Amino acid sequence: MGILTKISNDVFVSVGKKQRALVHEQSRDPRAAQEELLMGLVRENEATEFGRAHGFAQIETARQYRERVPLTTYADYAEPIERMLAGESNVLQAKDPEVFSATSGSVGVPKHIPQSKAMMGVHFSCELAYAYAVIDDYLRGKGQRLSSDLAYIFLETKVTYDAKGRPKGSGSGMYMLKMRPLLKYLYATPEEAIFRDEETDASYLHARFMLTSPKVSALTSTFATMILYVFIYMERNIDMLVEDIRTGTINDEVKISDDARASVMKRIKPMPERAEEIRRAFEKVDTKPVVPKLWPGLQFVYAIGTGGFATHSEMLRRYTGPVPFDNVTLSASEGLFGVADGVEETSFLMTTTAGYFEFIPLEHAYDENPPTLDVAQLELNHEYETVITNLSGFYRYRMGDVVEVTDFYNKTPKVEFRYRLGQVINMAGEKTNMRHLKWSVERLQEETGLEVIEYAIQAITDEYPNRYKLYLEPVESRYDRPLSAYARILEEAMEKANPSYGAKVQKGMFAPLELVFNQPQTHVLYREMMAHKNGTAAPQIKPVSLIDNPIKERFFGALVDELPEG
Repeated sequence: MGILTKISNDVFVSVGKKQRALVHEQSRDPRAAQEELLMGLVRENEATEFGRAHGFAQIETARQYRERVPLTTYADYAEPIERMLAGESNVLQAKDPEVFSATSGSVGVPKHIPQSKAMMGVHFSCELAYAYAVIDDYLRGKGQRLSSDLAYIFLETKVTYDAKGRPKGSGSGMYMLKMRPLLKYLYATPEEAIFRDEETDASYLHARFMLTSPKVSALTSTFATMILYVFIYMERNIDMLVEDIRTGTINDEVKISDDARASVMKRIKPMPERAEEIRRAFEKVDTKPVVPKLWPGLQFVYAIGTGGFATHSEMLRRYTGPVPFDNVTLSASEGLFGVADGVEETSFLMTTTAGYFEFIPLEHAYDENPPTLDVAQLELNHEYETVITNLSGFYRYRMGDVVEVTDFYNKTPKVEFRYRLGQVINMAGEKTNMRHLKWSVERLQEETGLEVIEYAIQAITDEYPNRYKLYLEPVESRYDRPLSAYARILEEAMEKANPSYGAKVQKGMFAPLELVFNQPQTHVLYREMMAHKNGTAAPQIKPVSLIDNPIKERFFGALVDELPEG
């Protein structure tokens, strides 16, 4: 397995170095690179239904393109995509998509995003290969080389098929499906966890097989969330896991199907010495990270850990200690915007090969017909809403993500994700966003010592005065003060984080916020519920930050910890 792992690492690094060199070369004149890519897409798709409707044959410049094609949202593509799923061709793109990525819908209705062969190639070269080139460069700078030990991947794959037999599922799941024959040569993760049935607890399988694999080179996942939750599962269930590993059994209380149990048991044996190592490592988990003790050869963590996943990434370091993180990309199923051009980078270098990018200045984001800027017109420390023409048939698509320009590489911007435009509460012009909420929760944790793993906010508008309702989920139900004391600290932090909100509270326009604590694991249960409804994998469901529909309100409102009021 070591030889095959080394070969795959070498391939990833080679492809990544070429992609990185191209991105760096294009950074000297990003506008030229972007316009060349755009005109190639226009020429390729001028005979499609969308191209004919918008006069692609007459478009010769990026300016003409922006004049002829309106800004779009998913609603503009829902009906054409349904026809494509039914087998129709030449609708949005001349070339049929290879697969459809299913994203998590907010009320159980997933979006289906077509993925062309070119787009899948970009995701491979920029998400996987580029990261390996960055990590290889980092390790060589420390006199090391990429390990040929197996990595551990925290992914689940659920796949259905359209009328033409093309797979539908998460983007990462599509890669797992294509690579299935090779997975055992790359990862220590059991297939029963990656392609799990609904009767099986993937957290147990991940924890069990990772703990019994002392030579793990890397931890990889789409988001840092899944890795964190497996470590939390380990800590909470360490006695059971140690006993199962010591005796070579699976506890009868573990949720696992008969077929998965029979398959897994063929690869399990008693490991009393390893069990004792694990027990000792977790005895001091509060003061010493377990990763350096149990997996001394682990070289890096590969997972998106910025933006909405920053809290999870920060908490994960409690277990990983000094192991470096690669935050991979700023991307979504609809398109890829930037790559982490270095280990521990939280800014992303705009990737001019991945799509044609436009940016709406934040002050115009709510205009009826907002103006857009190209990649060469952005200014340092300014915030913008992102727009993409991707390689899979989405044209001038409003992503709804807000980014800030934090630096430049040559003439190309480096950006950081700030928040989703749709996740701004604006009842009376206060525009409270997720950065305000994150900062406030961090202040609460600093003052009280409470460890909060998830949080969400709701605008209460059916009462006067209106107010915010905040839902916090602690790692454990340990409280040392009444609910009113936590609420007061959080209210003061929110007023400092967003002075506009604070002024409106002081004037009586808003009532002070309402605070509730969700029971531990509430967000995990929500993701599992939504995954079941959407037919996707739970790790692909993004964290809930905004309570904006009755389903969320009922779910999170029901699973609360009761604290004394004051």
